[in-house]
Amino acid sequence: MKPETRRVAYVTLDNFFEERQGGTSLEALLSRTSDFERCLKRHGREWVRPSADEAFVVCSTAAVIGPETLDLDWAERLREDIRVSISLDSSVGIASTRLAARISSRMARPRGLMVLLPGYETQFTATVPLAELDELRPAQAAALHRHGIGTLGELARLEANEARSLLGPQATRLMQLVRGTEGWRGGSRGSGLERALGALCLRAARRLLELGCGARGLELELVYHDSVSLKRYSLLPRPISAHWELAVTARDLLGAFPRRDRQVVGLSLTFTALAPRWGQLPLFSRPPVRDVRVRSGRCSDPLD
Repeated sequence: MKPETRRVAYVTLDNFFEERQGGTSLEALLSRTSDFERCLKRHGREWVRPSADEAFVVCSTAAVIGPETLDLDWAERLREDIRVSISLDSSVGIASTRLAARISSRMARPRGLMVLLPGYETQFTATVPLAELDELRPAQAAALHRHGIGTLGELARLEANEARSLLGPQATRLMQLVRGTEGWRGGSRGSGLERALGALCLRAARRLLELGCGARGLELELVYHDSVSLKRYSLLPRPISAHWELAVTARDLLGAFPRRDRQVVGLSLTFTALAPRWGQLPLFSRPPVRDVRVRSGRCSDPLD
């Protein structure tokens, strides 16, 4: 019996936001999102969606990968299901690390499939530019470039003290991601905590639409089973109000929370620094608008 290893697939949908039958209204995008999640459920045991048109999926397969193994068959079944269910092309990258799978998927766009042999991930990502590391902030990228670091391989070779001085508090998480040693925070979070978060973003999007405003600030609060409450805040470069933009920002905040053994029983989102959406010119003066807050009250059943 061949040993088994966890394999990570990264799925990228092509033209998810394009104008087509059904339009790009909130309802149309939510319908595509639901169809995409159903596809993921049919083919993946654990999955996380970092953005509206992308997803990580975890599967187990034999450690030795070849052209006749389950990796290729599984990926083709998933891509065909997406094509039939959503009428969209997709690309899939499969590797033993999340970063390598994501880069593979994007290289295979718009409708390709790339499978990396186990053990080749480090060699594959070594020459990839820093720009492919989505989690890297502009200030961090600038600091690395000033230090003469321009590729993921050069970043991975940094000593711990150097990484902390250049990357700040995110150093440990970023170095684990680049080196492929990060833990998996899956467990089909889309069916629990992320679903609740998406529902709150939908309610907030409707409220912001009524007000004709966008939000530049977003605060996420999680309440745990032991009554501990933690908050994270993000300031955005421009006012946003679209559901998918709010959801992406909220998921980014969710990823910034520390791991705790206690389960989440409640959450709330507060949208601050409200301002007219870009492209709108007010004809009449409006009274000041208070912050928009949406919450899921304390639940008897844990959210994750």
